[in-house]
Amino acid sequence: MKLYLAFFLTVLLASGNYAKAGKRVDMMEALNAKIDHAANLQNVINTNISQANIPKAKAKTLERFNLRKLERISRQKNSFNMNVTHSNHLGMRNKSTYKVIKDRDANEVTPVGNNIVLADQLKNASDNNIDYSEYTRLMRSAYNMLKTATGSR
Repeated sequence: MKLYLAFFLTVLLASGNYAKAGKRVDMMEALNAKIDHAANLQNVINTNISQANIPKAKAKTLERFNLRKLERISRQKNSFNMNVTHSNHLGMRNKSTYKVIKDRDANEVTPVGNNIVLADQLKNASDNNIDYSEYTRLMRSAYNMLKTATGSR
């Protein structure tokens, strides 16, 4: 719970600094970005687990969540780029806004010759699941408070 309180304090402090700079940070937008980061991290963890038996595979993770990138991320999400590869095809950009990097904590080498340790990946998946659940709970609470404040509840 201390982690989530620290996150909210960070958002509140950053929103004050952004407000002074003429920028706006929305609490719901920050929570939504954290949920998006957790979902993308789960995809990277799933890829690591699926490559656990591949020789010379390297463990990967996402870059840490950075609140300062929130404005850039929201701008990218609101842009809508279409790529048409064939006259009958319609494509959309489905690119993660977070950079996948090598996992610096993965130092152990397995017998297969890679550094993907399943126990570590399962621990990471469990921690990420707890974070995702907590962020969605906080989002639900904020939404219910908003509904109560507007009298629509």
